[in-house]
Amino acid sequence: MKSYLAAAIQLTSVPDLHKNLAQAEELIELAVRQGAELVGLPENFSYMGEEKVRFV
Repeated sequence: MKSYLAAAIQLTSVPDLHKNLAQAEELIELAVRQGAELVGLPENFSYMGEEKVRFV
């Protein structure tokens, strides 16, 4: 069985989708540079805020 390196990313999401995506991208790139072949993100990594403004 082949082994591989997995990364679990934790970040503090804010009500700004673009900031969250940029932060996630940076952390994913860091994990890949360190050899990760599988990267897991939190369920709501892209947005954490009021639902009524989520898609504005």
